[in-house]
Amino acid sequence: MGTVVVIGGGFAGTGVARRIERRIPSDWQVVLISAENFMTYTPLLVSEFAPSLGEAALKSMDRHGMEVHLHALASEVTATGVTTDAGDLILGANVICTIGTVPNPLLETLDVNKQKDLIATAPDMSVPDQPGLWAIGDCAAVVNAHDGALSPPTAQFAVRQARQVADNIVRAIDGQATRPFRYRPRGQVASIGHRRAVGEVFGLRLSGFPAWLLFPRDTSQLHLARTASPQSAEEDEKTPVASGQ
Repeated sequence: MGTVVVIGGGFAGTGVARRIERRIPSDWQVVLISAENFMTYTPLLVSEFAPSLGEAALKSMDRHGMEVHLHALASEVTATGVTTDAGDLILGANVICTIGTVPNPLLETLDVNKQKDLIATAPDMSVPDQPGLWAIGDCAAVVNAHDGALSPPTAQFAVRQARQVADNIVRAIDGQATRPFRYRPRGQVASIGHRRAVGEVFGLRLSGFPAWLLFPRDTSQLHLARTASPQSAEEDEKTPVASGQ
């Protein structure tokens, strides 16, 4: 019997664990280690989706023989396996690391206010007390005016921020009022096993086979996003488009 250990329980970790599960021999096992990282992507998709969908993902993996260690950090990786911060040794010579990203080290040198090690921005994505400086994407802590939460570091949000900040820069040059960043995604789907997924689309929460039907066959995640219009925040609420990140 062999073991594949996957470190990280976000989109990438659950996606690769699911694909490996489909291809390994029946006497092999997949072990997933998931701990909360600085962007709160884990444990196990709970902050990506509603808690009930995170729980559904966990139960589905457990039913299909996948061993999941929640709230666990990988402190050491050797040829024999992975040691967690609690001192537990998970035997397995095949280790895949999907622990996500950290802010660019350049941010540490900037004399600006930070939030979660990211550049803190005003609602319009300008940097307070720094005239002419704007920040977006995964280097910035941008509050989404739609729900008051920090924007996750995904492409669907970065693209909309880019369009909105471009519009705001033009408005600032023209002496017009800028607009806060506001975006409501259509939803997202994550695969958690063979013909199994969890997702939230148009406010509807799905799990199991129905959610899997919405999952693209060539990527590890799906975001059903909306295009953002640099002319009007209201126009951003109208046109659906699929994005792979």
